[in-house]
Amino acid sequence: MTKSWLLKIKRCPDYQEILKGFLSFAKAQGKCSVLEGIETEGDFLLARELGVDFVQGYLFKHLNHHSC
Repeated sequence: MTKSWLLKIKRCPDYQEILKGFLSFAKAQGKCSVLEGIETEGDFLLARELGVDFVQGYLFKHLNHHSC
């Protein structure tokens, strides 16, 4: 899931219920979930509370701007 979900959840807690339903459906189908855009410890704790399987974002690794 993209960072936009995280932003929606922060603005409107009702989105948490929608996301919880989506995550429940994914788990029932044997799928894992990933939430992008985790930039703060609060974001991480929210993702964990919601039951997201994997997260990614600047909190864990900043982009490397070196050219390849």
